[in-house]
Amino acid sequence: MVDPKETAPGPGASETSGQWGVGAVVGEGRYRLTRRLGRGGMAEVFAAEDVRLGRIVAVKLLRTDLAEDPVSKARFTREAQAVAGLNHHAVVAVYDSGEDRTAAGAAPYIVMELVEGHTIRDLLSSAEPPPVDQALLIVSGVLEALAYSHQHGIVHRDIKPANVIITTNGAVKVMDFGIARALHGAQSTMTQTGMVMGTPQYLSPEQALGKAVDHRSDLYATGCLLYELLALRPPFTGETPLSVVYQHVQDEPQIPSQISDRVPPELDGLVLRALAKQPDDRFQSAEEMRGVVQYAHQALLAQGGWTGGLWNTGVVTPGAPGGTAPTVVAQGRPGNGSTTAEFGAPLLAGISGTGADDGGQGYGAPPPGGGNPWLKPVLFAVAAVLAIALGVYFATQGDNSNGGDKPAHTPSSSVTQDTGAPSQEPTNEPTNTGDVGTGTSTETGGPTTEPPTTAPTTPPTTAPTTPPTTPPTTPPTTAPTTPPTTPPTTPPTTEPTPSSTDTPDE
Repeated sequence: MVDPKETAPGPGASETSGQWGVGAVVGEGRYRLTRRLGRGGMAEVFAAEDVRLGRIVAVKLLRTDLAEDPVSKARFTREAQAVAGLNHHAVVAVYDSGEDRTAAGAAPYIVMELVEGHTIRDLLSSAEPPPVDQALLIVSGVLEALAYSHQHGIVHRDIKPANVIITTNGAVKVMDFGIARALHGAQSTMTQTGMVMGTPQYLSPEQALGKAVDHRSDLYATGCLLYELLALRPPFTGETPLSVVYQHVQDEPQIPSQISDRVPPELDGLVLRALAKQPDDRFQSAEEMRGVVQYAHQALLAQGGWTGGLWNTGVVTPGAPGGTAPTVVAQGRPGNGSTTAEFGAPLLAGISGTGADDGGQGYGAPPPGGGNPWLKPVLFAVAAVLAIALGVYFATQGDNSNGGDKPAHTPSSSVTQDTGAPSQEPTNEPTNTGDVGTGTSTETGGPTTEPPTTAPTTPPTTAPTTPPTTPPTTPPTTAPTTPPTTPPTTPPTTEPTPSSTDTPDE
């Protein structure tokens, strides 16, 4: 249950620093140690028998040379507190915790579920590493455990192959929450001595810089785990831990499919998005990342790899040589040229933060109809302006026709069209105004046709004065047409008197 590479004593420790052995009892005689399972940098792990409940458990004992160190003791106690509230099949359960007093001093312990199986580190170092499809299933199980712990406000902060166990039944278990922190308290990843907490090969950039961390730091470490399961090597390697940490902060990882021929290029987008430097550019939740992993597993089984673009988990654009330029991962969308899993708006999206079209209606995205949203308002505004301009134009033309020097020019044509007078008679008397289209009163024989012949001759000065009393009540465009229809009924009673005196004179 511990990393075989961590079985060597830590700084200042010796192989004989532990006083515990087979047959010793812990927890006031309740747990009898039966065999040693492993020894790490901070603790020893034994299989033990719970004599009270008659079950086999695992007992993790803090090394006696570290039991008096407040930082190590606090980290050890925090693991028990972090996992005590978690009850999930993918998380190694904690049954009990306490502290024994011995001649050598305090001896804190944690009683956990005993899991029979192999760590991911064991599988990677074996002659036959897990195939690609099984690697996706393993990571899906890890993300399931992280989703549960994140929902309960716990950030693991140390996801790595040594802390993931595959049981003999094939189940995935996440353990060792030794540096886990509550989300509201995970403001720093550094100890009191200024040492960064975590494993260099799986350390997120914000952890390496000592910044505040959240659940997305666990997703970065899971991306490192997936990278190693696929390419059979960590994304960054170096001669010293410091050089590896520097690469996590500054360098871009190589594309997995270019590192190993066993990695289908369809998985590159998934891995590189998880390894984004900025937390906002990664998956925003374990559930989101797990959904894409499950989609990739199903597509890989159904269609295989190296399909030439039939499916993918993100279109990858390689950066400039040297590994310093960012690698762009564009999210795909089903039914739009590919069958890529549709990522959430992460979204955010800015989720979701890849800078590519994800099919969502985000800022600057066109509406579902595909048209320009500004086209209709602009056309409406142009039509309104034209209508106003035409109204002003006709209004000014109406004013000019009523108050100008030739007031009868425009009404003449309308009179001939509206009154239905004979069309052959306008040429009989063109010398009066040149615009009157009605004949003489003797030819028409009706009193209704006489006013147009006399009104233009005698009332040039009065006609403009009387119509303005009626046009304000009617639009300017109708003013020329209404006076001929209404005045013939009223003016003929007043104006025929001069016309009758003129006719006998003629």
